[in-house]
Amino acid sequence: MNGLLTIHAQHARVSILNLPLIQSYKPASFQERGVAVPFTTPRLSGARVRTAQRTGTEFVVPNPSGGRGVYVLHWGGVRQFCRPTVHDTLLHQRIARLPVMDPRGVRRTVHALAAEGMAGSEAAAAAVAAAAADRKERLLTNFLLLILLMEQIEPLGLRVNMETERTPELDLRARRIVSRFAASCGSEPDRVSADLEAISEIFVPIGLEAIAPPSRLPRLNARLDGTATTLGEWARRFPNETSAPLAVSLSRSAALTSACAAATLRDARSMAVNVPGLLRAWISTPAEVTVRTSRPEWVLDGWERFCLLWETASHVSEQCAVLLEMAQIVPVLPREATEWAGQERAELEALEPGLRNARLNEPWRAGAAAFSLIARNEHLQSLIE
Repeated sequence: MNGLLTIHAQHARVSILNLPLIQSYKPASFQERGVAVPFTTPRLSGARVRTAQRTGTEFVVPNPSGGRGVYVLHWGGVRQFCRPTVHDTLLHQRIARLPVMDPRGVRRTVHALAAEGMAGSEAAAAAVAAAAADRKERLLTNFLLLILLMEQIEPLGLRVNMETERTPELDLRARRIVSRFAASCGSEPDRVSADLEAISEIFVPIGLEAIAPPSRLPRLNARLDGTATTLGEWARRFPNETSAPLAVSLSRSAALTSACAAATLRDARSMAVNVPGLLRAWISTPAEVTVRTSRPEWVLDGWERFCLLWETASHVSEQCAVLLEMAQIVPVLPREATEWAGQERAELEALEPGLRNARLNEPWRAGAAAFSLIARNEHLQSLIE
């Protein structure tokens, strides 16, 4: 594949110095880019996993030298490339069994494993809290979609928000309207209720206008936009730092991605403006609804760790160091983003960070330093929503 370097197990003993040069990695689609996975092994920082025909999964790993490009490895090659932690080994095993490789499925898998304590007690508590928050928001989203359906079919001027009270009269009216809608679609009331629950599930990370505070993905996008702003401010505050141009480049990447995510969020949430139409679309072509609602998560995939690295760096020296790591993991916007959010192709092509090189042979991810980075990565995982 052009621009990629595939290392197989039989080639693992070949010195990196003898490998061919790596070209810039610019995937055409989000599926080709793969899903970001919060591995705790330092050398797997920024790694992505995608489906592979022959081996089931393959890893897209940033160039370990700090330069441009990526390596594409199967699991055997990963074990030759580094020594994965127990957490990462188990995580890969579970991700490999997912029926669909997407950010939503990977997130559930990551939280399920963390809840078992495999990433430390801090991450376990955070995973349990995240699962509880998801359940609560799913129930709320389902209820609000039902109220919107009622008001759009038979309006009574009911105000739809988080304070809307559920009463016996409301339940009776809901059953009547759902039955009426089901008859108009040639369906059954129970089936319509199940469809509404399924739609609620995929709308949980996106949220509805009636839900406040914002849901997970709008919150993440606001953080990304804030990170873009603070990176630019940092570069202006410390113009003599060698990392200042890199901060400017990363700020530009984060800002354009945030704009792209905002566009996909608006498009996905616009479907809930007409809940009867959304339900009919789900009944006829559920895949199309799923694709549109999944786009914001694909666009923002991997950016939460990017934000966390910057947010947890408190001193200038630490910020200079973390900028190099952020440059290694910055998600590349595929060309597919031009179709999803109307971004100009030229803008995407210009997003390549200006400085992608760390010092060669720097042992910051090896030896004793690796243990502190593993602990740091586990702490970061406890901060991921």
